[in-house]
Amino acid sequence: MNRQSRRFMKSVRKRGNGQLDARGKDTLDIMMSAAVAHHEAGDMVVALAEYNDILELYPDHPDALSNSGFIMPHLGDIESALPCLRRAAELAPGDASIRNNLGMVLKSAGLFNEAATELRRALAINPALTLVYINLGTVLHKLHKPDEAAEMNRKALSTARDDPTTLTNLAATFQGSGQREAAEESLAKALAINPNHAEALSSRGFLYCFKGDSRPP
Repeated sequence: MNRQSRRFMKSVRKRGNGQLDARGKDTLDIMMSAAVAHHEAGDMVVALAEYNDILELYPDHPDALSNSGFIMPHLGDIESALPCLRRAAELAPGDASIRNNLGMVLKSAGLFNEAATELRRALAINPALTLVYINLGTVLHKLHKPDEAAEMNRKALSTARDDPTTLTNLAATFQGSGQREAAEESLAKALAINPNHAEALSSRGFLYCFKGDSRPP
């Protein structure tokens, strides 16, 4: 935390009311932006420390709670993650991203039914979120509900932009969760848009090789 942020935190603690003036909100935004930047860069330890700095100042900051809770399992601490994410969902019940984060950490904890519930809540808030359909499909696959999982995969494909790069990335996600048929369908859609898309061709070749398929890519 930089010197400006430390002064800001001290001033808020001194006021004791937790209310932020315009300058305080600007500083909080700067702190949050720095934490998100480290998070997106994959520097999880630094990002978590910065989210915790924010939560020391403002314990009910929904995004800081959600993001810190999403990071914790990557650092081996699922047990601490769930209370953070559940609190974030209480504070921002209409935030689909927070519901998705909670669902994915519940999945990591092996709580598949609860995970499915939270992911369905996320889709009820925003039914256009491709990633949440993918995540719910993965959870339903874990719950041995192949028909429902396949339906979520179809919806993921239908909400994905008609962009071969997006569809190729989607195929990689399917492949990573063991849903090879969905991966093939996504790559087929990508190559129907652009038959010469290098990444899609490469991914299809890898998929066939992984399956032991002798067909040329």
